[in-house]
Amino acid sequence: MKTLVFTAFLYVSADSIKNAASNGQMSMPLQYCDSNGCSTKWTGLIIDEGNKPSTNYGGHGVSSIPNGVQMSMQNGGSRMYLTDESGNRHFPFQLNNKVLTFDVDVSQMQCGFNAALYFSQMNLNTPIGKIDLTQGTGYCDAQGTCTEFDVFEANAAATQVTSHSCTGSSGNCDHWGCGRNSRSLNVFGPYRQFNSMQPFTVSTYFRATNGVLTSVDQTISQNGQSVSFPAISDSTCGGSGDPQFPSTGELEAMSSAFNNGMTLVFSIWGSGGNGMSWLDGGYANNDCNTVSHGSNTLKFYNLSLRSL
Repeated sequence: MKTLVFTAFLYVSADSIKNAASNGQMSMPLQYCDSNGCSTKWTGLIIDEGNKPSTNYGGHGVSSIPNGVQMSMQNGGSRMYLTDESGNRHFPFQLNNKVLTFDVDVSQMQCGFNAALYFSQMNLNTPIGKIDLTQGTGYCDAQGTCTEFDVFEANAAATQVTSHSCTGSSGNCDHWGCGRNSRSLNVFGPYRQFNSMQPFTVSTYFRATNGVLTSVDQTISQNGQSVSFPAISDSTCGGSGDPQFPSTGELEAMSSAFNNGMTLVFSIWGSGGNGMSWLDGGYANNDCNTVSHGSNTLKFYNLSLRSL
């Protein structure tokens, strides 16, 4: 396993958070590292309010924290996108041969609710911010018509990483997805070896050869120890029980979307109870009883992207 070394994040107090392009967007620093070194990009956060961009953060249970964002279940949940430093376009994440890392706290997330960080092949040029608020956000995912990669879907009982590729323009998408769930490892959850009652770090490695994605590996780290999911690859997903994977372009189709650039999405959603059993096991998972009194609040922070 590789030893990860990251440049220290710039600490930013909540009352000194910058606005992307001074247009009222909440800022979130992204540490970006490539062959030229590391720099902090002051990306913005825009809320999807019925497919219209909004900066009504308080009305959706969203607030800034040092180097990140806190989201709470309010008015049915919320969904936000990361914008570039101008605040007028989605930030383009080109993920082949990159490592995405972030810290997360899901200790207050009950079963039946979902704290998500994922990528969507949205139109990066959809006008947002000051340019034209009537144009909407351009949201899409693999349940509709575009490629989606779920880096992190979680609550305090489980986490999952899933690939949803699409081919063509007719909406031929892998709705089910090829995924890896922490319950198969039996080490993550409340007061387990990797304790979901405390913050932890998620690192996702998008490995490519000759510009084509070949595998995705994810590692969870906490208190000096790490655990990795089995890799997502064409060979492992072909026999994973996902019948749509071979017919929707496999990782090559995902690779093409990554080359074009993906939009990063943060969301919190769910209805509680047994409603997220595909993720957390629902009533059959004893951990769900342990976390049943959480406030359904999450934190994402210390976001970084670097080259492999």
